Amino acid sequence: MKWTDAQQSAIDAPRPGQLPSQTILVSAAAGSGKTAVLVERMIQRLKRRELSIQELMVVTFTKAAAAEMKARIGVKLAEEFQATGDAYLEEQLNMLPSAHISTLHSFCQWVIRSYFYKLDIDPSFTIGNEGELALMRYDVLDTILLEAYEQGLYNIYDVSDMFSTERSDQILRETVFQIYNFALAQSQPMRWLDAVCDTYESALHQTLLETTWGTLFWKEQQRQIEYLLERYEEAQRLATLGNGFDKWMEKVSELQTLLQAMEKADTWDAMHVGVVGIGGFSFPVLRATKAMNESDPAILSEIKAILAEGKDILQAMPKGVFAITEEDWREQMEYLVPLVRGIIDLVKRFHRDFQQAKQEAGMIDFSDLEHLCLALLVDQESAEELKPSEVALELQDTFKEVMVDEYQDTNGVQEAIVNLVSRGDNRFYVGDVKQSIYGFRMADPQLFMEKYHRFDHDVNGVERRIDLSQNFRSHEAILTVTNFIFSQIMTDEGAGLTYGEAEALHTGRIVEEAPPEWVGGDVEVHVLCCDEDKAQTEPEDGEDLENDEKEMLFVIRKIQELKHKGALVQDKDGTFRPMEWRDIVLLKRSISGSASRMVDLLRREGIPAYAEEKSGYFGAMEVQFVLSLLQIIDNPEQDLPMAIVLQSPLIGMDANDLGRLRLSVGDNSLWSGLRSFVEASQNAGWIRFVDFMDTWRTMSRRQGIADLIWHIYDTLHVVEYVSAMPNGLVRRGNVLALYERAKQYESGNYRGLFRFLRFIESLQASGEDLSVAKTVSEADNVVRIMTIHKSKGLEFPVVFLMGTQKGFNKMDLNRSLLLHKEYGVGLKGYFPDSRVMYNSLPWIFVRQALEENLKAEEERIFYVALTRPKDKLYITGYMKGSINGSTERPATKKMGEWVAPVLQWGESAFTKEQILGCNSYLDWILRSLARHVAGGMQLRQFAEVESPQFPDIPYKDCPVSFHVHDGNDYSVSQETPSVEVDILEQVRAQLPVEAPPLDPVVIDRLTSVYAYESSTERAGKISVSEIKRRFVELEELAKQMIEPDYRTEQHNSNIEGESGTPDSSELLVVDSSKDLDSSVEGMLIGDSMLDSIPDACTDDTEPTGEQGMENGAEKGKEKGAEGISEEAPVDLGPFDVVLSSMNESTPIRSGARWGTLMHEVMQWLPLQPYTRPSLRQALDSLALQGYLTDEERKAISEKRIYDFFQSDLGQRLLTAQRVERELPFGMLFPANRVYPEMLDGEDLFLQGIIDTAFLEDGAWVLVDYKTDRLEEEALVEHYRIQLMLYKEALERLTPYPVKEVYIYSFRLERAIPV
Repeated sequence: MKWTDAQQSAIDAPRPGQLPSQTILVSAAAGSGKTAVLVERMIQRLKRRELSIQELMVVTFTKAAAAEMKARIGVKLAEEFQATGDAYLEEQLNMLPSAHISTLHSFCQWVIRSYFYKLDIDPSFTIGNEGELALMRYDVLDTILLEAYEQGLYNIYDVSDMFSTERSDQILRETVFQIYNFALAQSQPMRWLDAVCDTYESALHQTLLETTWGTLFWKEQQRQIEYLLERYEEAQRLATLGNGFDKWMEKVSELQTLLQAMEKADTWDAMHVGVVGIGGFSFPVLRATKAMNESDPAILSEIKAILAEGKDILQAMPKGVFAITEEDWREQMEYLVPLVRGIIDLVKRFHRDFQQAKQEAGMIDFSDLEHLCLALLVDQESAEELKPSEVALELQDTFKEVMVDEYQDTNGVQEAIVNLVSRGDNRFYVGDVKQSIYGFRMADPQLFMEKYHRFDHDVNGVERRIDLSQNFRSHEAILTVTNFIFSQIMTDEGAGLTYGEAEALHTGRIVEEAPPEWVGGDVEVHVLCCDEDKAQTEPEDGEDLENDEKEMLFVIRKIQELKHKGALVQDKDGTFRPMEWRDIVLLKRSISGSASRMVDLLRREGIPAYAEEKSGYFGAMEVQFVLSLLQIIDNPEQDLPMAIVLQSPLIGMDANDLGRLRLSVGDNSLWSGLRSFVEASQNAGWIRFVDFMDTWRTMSRRQGIADLIWHIYDTLHVVEYVSAMPNGLVRRGNVLALYERAKQYESGNYRGLFRFLRFIESLQASGEDLSVAKTVSEADNVVRIMTIHKSKGLEFPVVFLMGTQKGFNKMDLNRSLLLHKEYGVGLKGYFPDSRVMYNSLPWIFVRQALEENLKAEEERIFYVALTRPKDKLYITGYMKGSINGSTERPATKKMGEWVAPVLQWGESAFTKEQILGCNSYLDWILRSLARHVAGGMQLRQFAEVESPQFPDIPYKDCPVSFHVHDGNDYSVSQETPSVEVDILEQVRAQLPVEAPPLDPVVIDRLTSVYAYESSTERAGKISVSEIKRRFVELEELAKQMIEPDYRTEQHNSNIEGESGTPDSSELLVVDSSKDLDSSVEGMLIGDSMLDSIPDACTDDTEPTGEQGMENGAEKGKEKGAEGISEEAPVDLGPFDVVLSSMNESTPIRSGARWGTLMHEVMQWLPLQPYTRPSLRQALDSLALQGYLTDEERKAISEKRIYDFFQSDLGQRLLTAQRVERELPFGMLFPANRVYPEMLDGEDLFLQGIIDTAFLEDGAWVLVDYKTDRLEEEALVEHYRIQLMLYKEALERLTPYPVKEVYIYSFRLERAIPV
């Protein structure tokens, strides 16, 4: 593969510089091949022997990413080894499974288990499951709150009054959990909590300007004043170039005077006075006079834009923080400080008790993994400075390089761990801050940003930055449009990063000679004008399904259009192929509540679709029924769930029945009179249900929940019933998923139906819904519907980015308590007498900071969406209003008003206010496109701006097109009945209906018979040992047919756990049985059969497949054949020692263990000439490295191994040009070579492991190690079939023939040719 210069620099660093090592930040843009670079860097460092695979620590974001990276490294190492034959690379390949390539959680778990003795935890700890930990959290907090209410701790009554409703204090519990989880994302949680209290308490002794909040509010106020003065100065200058602006400029002069006075203010109250003055100012009506219209239209447009922008900013000031005086603020703080102290102390107490509860239960959670690991790595005497401990220093010596993938998604704790196990010059960070989209998981992109700005490009710098900006995924049109938009909306003030040339995407993919049917081309932006829309400015208002459906139908028409014209997509090899459904993805910011409807609309139009919706489970009818039934089993006095169950189809009461039941019980519960009611009705089904209720209630007290649920399913036939309903497969999956959830719940320490129902309620209350069961996989040929978050890291030929008009979700910003990593807690003010909350100054401050962070993250999510497509990008959305002016404010007029302010802005990037004033992706898109040379023409017409400014915006000629559509053209089509009307009439009249003839294809499918029915009764995979065993059994069967059976029950022996092993008399073999054996071998390995075997295919094979079976079961039989019993003395050859461990349940003396042990020694022992002392040292080294236990090491006699290496065969092995040890193989194998009754064309998958093969003069020498107590002839006869299969496999898998085959018997100490 040819690497770019930047990629090669990342692979080779610190070369060609002078430093031996560097800390490197690779800022890798989307599609730049960062994972490939990461893998290549590791391979090159291993090839140069600068380190071993065990000296690398690689941290990935997910387990799937870690597994993929290991697989990539394994493939590359195998390729390099095949090309070079370097034994060192082979060694690294063998050690790859134990390499530290994992998620940070997995690494932390390894550290904790390795050094558990330094922590006060149970070494057998488990990671608690979600349900068990949730219940434990509630139990611990309930106990604390009960004590607090009883003793008046933590200012609990004021805190509870603020964070509770008339019915419960659930909001208080959620608030405690919220603060607790947020604190744990910090490297030092307790210090962060203490700092929160200190901030509030110290404010009581400071002026407002001295506080953190006041300082930053003041700075932002002065920035806005300075900006407005500059803009008004520009308006005055422009007015001198035109006519008729005198009255407007008089007002501007008044505003300038007010702003200048505010600029000179030196106290909070002085600024307050100025803001009050702004509030009473009368702004001019921007109605142009005749003289103005006769002036240059560009001057008029720009002055109007300046005055309109200034009015918006100034009118917001009296509603902001400077509307209150310092005295007002101090009163706020005096009430807030005790509340904050009470809440924080409550959280600290919860943290302590929760940790103790987990410790007593012997479990930890994922946050504990990080913090326990951090506790091991930090020197406790200097915990505040996070100095490395002895453990950290040891790990620093272990790892020569520490690599962090997706670095932009790490948090403070993870950063601290990485820093402590590495040095300042051996870290390798890879990521893209523009794709940091996991703020809800506490990811902190500022960690990346700080290094991005601090590191430079100096090749000799200890801290170096390398930018990978070439994108090899997307077509150039997509990249340039992305650059055009983000160069305007992504700035340091608006998003924490300025999108300049270094951040821009540069094409690395060239599309040559594209056919006219190729799907690629301009990026298309489509906006539907929907005049029937209801205002939707906030996502919490819910989805407007009607207009969503119109947008969906528009997308469907586009997809059908692409299919109709035979659109082509380009594969990675540059070839073009017809577009398939799987090439299309529909991306949305959120698909909650709309995914199922989108799938229905697509399927109705004949387009297969798939959506993974993470909600809707608890709302499913069948799940609600089962949960309601469990509720009344727990407590039958609950009328609402009882009514749900009784009226369900499985019980069968209707509204009239329920009404009569209610009348019969009066004010009592439905359950109290249910039995008498059903008995009076004489309804057998209802009577059975009441009887079942008694049974279930008894079961709920005596048996597990999973057993109870399954008994309900079995008794009421729930699974069968829901399977027969519409969408039955999904419903069936839902009820089975509830059963599995109950089994998972019971795997922990909690039991009981009440606790299980409480756990389900906690999931529902916290919004942690589950996804409904799926009947279609995203691996199928379907159009996929997914969120932008889900799409990260993926790529698709055709992308529709939908729902861009959807407002950003600000629900979390309206909480009464807000949390910020740097600024701590923002708590609303509270009037206890009226129980009304108000926006306190700390709360406003934290909210503004969080809103800026939210919009910066939304920009990054938008960037991820635009960088997913390979060939074609469509962007769609809708706006309220008509397209033709039939409503008061047509959508086109709204678009014009929205883009007008930026059309007179003379800079390439928008201002902070222009960026943060947007509340949807469509807002950013429209404002950006309005300044596009060709694509923005229609938007500029809507804005009625005749002379817009065109600053030097990068990529302003990029290939993008903008289209406006009438949403009424895409109305939802009604489903047509699938059954003809006349047939329905016949059914209603109960007349016979003639079934329509079936399609011949359907008939053929329903009546087809599988041609290889016999193969369904056989395993599809078989090992070499299984084949050998099968033909030994055939041989025994033949002997029974031609010999008298002298065996008796008394002669049977039991050796090492095997029963029925024949004694030596049974091994008398007559000629006819040998003839059978010869015929068997001829059938199995005869030349005539080889031509029919398909080409071999390799596969990973478990060592137990051949090695374990052979050395275990069969060697036990071999010993039995020689009459060995447990009491008889045995000559153990090289293992002739006696250890205490031999009496354990799996003794080393067993045949299986000896064979396995010898194979392990011959697999891991370095291939080199040995003396007796050097061999002893090598075996000791294997024990030290963990390949052998101490008992196993003592059980091995060095003499037999030494004799092997001194033998002629051993010497040839040491001088061979290539050696393969423990080589797994897999190949297809005609089934009738093993099972004669099976038909030609049926294959088995044969697998095995070759002990050793070495290449000599262009041909293989195959060696199989044996420890059996058999003589030469018996060994050859017993293992001939096995070794001939090994020979066949080796010749099929490699281009070299096998010239010699040997059994090396360690007992006989010689090589036996086969």
